[in-house]
Amino acid sequence: MIEGLEKRVIIVGGGPVGLYCAYLIKRFNQRVCVTLIEQKKDVGTNYCCAGHISIYGYRKLMVSSVLDLEKFLVNKIRGAYIFGPNQAKLEIKTEKFQTFLIDRSNFENELYLLAQNVGVEIKLNHKVSSITDDEIVVDDKENNKYLTIKYDFLIGADGPNSIVRDSFENKFDTSDFVVTYQVTAEGDFKKDMVSVYFGDFSKSFFGWIIPISRTQAEIGVGTNITQNPKLAFDQFLTKYNLDIKNIEFNCSGIIPISNLKNKTFVEKNKLLIGDAGCFVKATTGGGIIFGMFSAEAAAKAITLRYKSFKKIDSYNKLLSKYLSNLNLHYKIHQFMTKKTQYELDQMLLKLKEADVEIFLEKYANIDFITGVIPKAIVHPKFYVFYKEILDFIKQK
Repeated sequence: MIEGLEKRVIIVGGGPVGLYCAYLIKRFNQRVCVTLIEQKKDVGTNYCCAGHISIYGYRKLMVSSVLDLEKFLVNKIRGAYIFGPNQAKLEIKTEKFQTFLIDRSNFENELYLLAQNVGVEIKLNHKVSSITDDEIVVDDKENNKYLTIKYDFLIGADGPNSIVRDSFENKFDTSDFVVTYQVTAEGDFKKDMVSVYFGDFSKSFFGWIIPISRTQAEIGVGTNITQNPKLAFDQFLTKYNLDIKNIEFNCSGIIPISNLKNKTFVEKNKLLIGDAGCFVKATTGGGIIFGMFSAEAAAKAITLRYKSFKKIDSYNKLLSKYLSNLNLHYKIHQFMTKKTQYELDQMLLKLKEADVEIFLEKYANIDFITGVIPKAIVHPKFYVFYKEILDFIKQK
């Protein structure tokens, strides 16, 4: 521990969420030693993430006043094409840009500098091997030795396969986790529109195209953990006759989708944030924005504990407004997953006839959807969905 600092918070995981949380805790608690443990040798490398985030969501984050999103801009997106399994095709497009594709590597490196500049102790090339209630054992891979580090609070920001989450008594259901395969390749793309494809190549998710430019895009597919994502990707390309070439990058990853209802994200002195806590929109797989919201909530809970002697359990309460939206995303995901390919296609066609494209162009918010659903329920043209609405409401 750094001399003169009597308290220590350890964050496991040096992705954007872990770095952001470390930065905030140290910024608000200068007398606390904040240590970040990252198993990779560098930050901003070896990730499988599209870097596709909502402009609205980012502007809600405190970091937006420190880091201008335009600095990391790769492309601006207005909307999406949604292709059903058979005939359906929806186009949702707004005048204003809704999302940005960012350079995830540069964004992460800027967060690293922020954390470093406020005095966060960063240990790269270190891997946590075991956890107890007040200490962790860390493999210092650079010096080929093991360290035992005591902590007051431990924060898991270590992704879908979190060792911190595994140390919780309250286990998470990982059966809904989605495996992905994604490439960066050349082709002919609509620059300001993403495309989403549903089909039998994916049993529980979808395929996507996120344009980098008119001639380059990120193309991927997600499916349930019982399937081979590369095989699903090949089937996706064949079904939609997608002509891509000059693949520059490919990767496989995990999207930690889980039912967060009645879950606790703090046990004793351990907290979960980001993908470790499954703070992911089940409808889209996006996790950066809500992961960073969870980092803010954890930093606030730690600060309240140190400065106002509040219980660390306040973290769960601070998360409530985000969990209500994530739970609704999950409910929509489950509702759609239970549909057959034919039923899903027919539902999309029916939505198109009811002018859902016009409705979503006016009200869509890909992050905070709790305010959108009530508008949809009372929308006159959606009365034809009364049976589906009742089924959705009844769904647990």
